[in-house]
Amino acid sequence: MGFNSIPQSSRPIIVGRVKDEYFYTGDTTQHFPIGTLYRPDERSFSYGMAGATLNSDLGCEPADYQHVGYVTVAEDTIVGATEVVIDVGAGHGAAADGVIGEDELFNGSIVIFDASSKAMNRRIVKNTATTGAGEMTVTMDHGLRVALVGNTDHAECVASRFLDVRVGASASKSIVGIPVFPATVGQFVWIQTWGPCWVAPQAAVGTGNNDRQVVFRHDGSVDQHDSTDAVVAMGQHAGWNMANAIGAGQGAPFIFLQISY
Repeated sequence: MGFNSIPQSSRPIIVGRVKDEYFYTGDTTQHFPIGTLYRPDERSFSYGMAGATLNSDLGCEPADYQHVGYVTVAEDTIVGATEVVIDVGAGHGAAADGVIGEDELFNGSIVIFDASSKAMNRRIVKNTATTGAGEMTVTMDHGLRVALVGNTDHAECVASRFLDVRVGASASKSIVGIPVFPATVGQFVWIQTWGPCWVAPQAAVGTGNNDRQVVFRHDGSVDQHDSTDAVVAMGQHAGWNMANAIGAGQGAPFIFLQISY
């Protein structure tokens, strides 16, 4: 079945408690669809796969950039259709070679640009494979509100941000969360995206009055949001520092993550 052995019509959400052996230990067997949401309390976790060794005190990021750029819709499509055929180019896909596996875009997003209306955003339920470019059928969670004209209208796609995560190393990618354990290549891992969590801090985090907001640096650590520092002035919001140490110095620090709920 491609990348996800458990088909779902929309983003799956776990009701109840995940077994400990599936939560904090490494496993190369996939037990849940990529992007599955788990909310045991005020925290939120998403299920992902490690594309490299992860560190459980640093944020991780998607390995790949956007899978499918601005491409044409290949066929006329009626109002209400939940499938759209698009022309994937040779430079698209995770390796920029036009190759996209079956259901590789599961739980990702597609935006469709109709020539006469606003953009339509939909979640991707499944996709057919491409081998070096060609037509790809994308199945969406909801139908189209307008008809599409082949070779006139356009679309773009991005895979799930949890498909292939790695330790932050790029200043042009976004952090998706903090891994629960130090997963290795090919292991599936829960990634915290919301709520109290310890994250490796830079020295300036939580060291005085009114020092609450933190942003991610490219390496996955957190730093104070300083508008005078070019490295972090436009950095990705990570959350806020929950408590200073006694005397207003740097505590743990525990960060209340605010990446995605």
